[in-house]
Amino acid sequence: EKENLQKLRYVMTDVTKMLEKFLVSEEINNDDYLHSLLLAKAYRRLRLGKQQLSGILDCYKIIEDSSRRDARYYLNRYIIDVEQFNNSNYLPGFDKNEVLQDILNNLDAFYLTEKLKCICEVINTKNIMQVEYNTQLFEEIIAYLGNRSLEDIPALNVYYCVLKTLIDLNNDDYYKKLMQLLAEHHSIFSTYELDDLYSFARNYCIRKINNQQKHYINELFELYLVLLDNELIFKGKYLSQWDYKNLVIIGSRLERFEWVENFMESFKAKLNPEARENAYVFNKAAYHFIRKNYNKTIELLQKVQYTESRYHLDTKVLLMKSFYELNDIVPLFSMIESFKVLIKRNKQLSESYKKSYNNFVRMLKKLVRLKLGSKTAPAKLYADINKEDIVGEVTWLREKINEFEKVSN
Repeated sequence: EKENLQKLRYVMTDVTKMLEKFLVSEEINNDDYLHSLLLAKAYRRLRLGKQQLSGILDCYKIIEDSSRRDARYYLNRYIIDVEQFNNSNYLPGFDKNEVLQDILNNLDAFYLTEKLKCICEVINTKNIMQVEYNTQLFEEIIAYLGNRSLEDIPALNVYYCVLKTLIDLNNDDYYKKLMQLLAEHHSIFSTYELDDLYSFARNYCIRKINNQQKHYINELFELYLVLLDNELIFKGKYLSQWDYKNLVIIGSRLERFEWVENFMESFKAKLNPEARENAYVFNKAAYHFIRKNYNKTIELLQKVQYTESRYHLDTKVLLMKSFYELNDIVPLFSMIESFKVLIKRNKQLSESYKKSYNNFVRMLKKLVRLKLGSKTAPAKLYADINKEDIVGEVTWLREKINEFEKVSN
């Protein structure tokens, strides 16, 4: 039996290797550019210059016939340029100096676009999480790009606009230019990369909303509708639970309640099964909170599973707001204190997020005291909020303070 088991293992190893070769072969056959490139390399090894030239020209044709002009386009151009340059002795009719210039241009375009893309990801990630990266050459590249025209490389131009929206919230021109470029050049990117780029645009709108630029709420909602209608928002076949949440919240804030109810039900099945029920229940709770059904909100939140840190924290925030609205002061104060401990112990949260949550509970505590009869003027609390550069749930806090102002008037 041991001998037969060993033979079976050998057979399985051989079968696995054959399967791997088949999978690689299928990948090559499904990629016309890679197929032509490898064929050109094979002809080079055989010293078949005419056939090699045909393969190289096929590569160029495949690249240029595609609408894609992202970083990968310039990488593919660079690779075939190098193949052409290194074998120019066997490929008559080419100017070696001209090919070398193409190599430099395409290498620069690929490197700068890909590097800038990474810079944007790093800045965006550091705004959310407490993580450090080696940012070698970041400043030099940003300074270089700021002193040259980028119109001839639309992909690079797009990511430069993304960068500016990340580091300069007060200049709307770059956001407007980003939206214009994405509308004009959407076909140069893959669907996945296009969704990532629109994510940067959505995040910009959210930051503007948090900065009291309320007209960006409608801007964000319309942006989401475009992505939804064109199915750009899907990750594979699933809708992200966070995009689902944002659409529910934004639609509710704009009082598009019928649309929100239809959306929650009809798109529930399009969520990833692993997160589906949690996302559905939490967002239904958030929807009922906006509709002022606070008891229903609390009932639904009790069913949310803390599978992720964001659900845990956001559920606690929504519970605290519900307790406030229901005048349940004792459980509210208790939750405020436990929430501060929860934030302190969370090692994954960036300092920015911690500050946002801490400022929220600090202002909420002052708001509760105001509700209990504190002599502090509502205007003083409003001023305290405005002194901080980042406060979670700032729109809701301001709305609650304004309610005191209306009563006193």
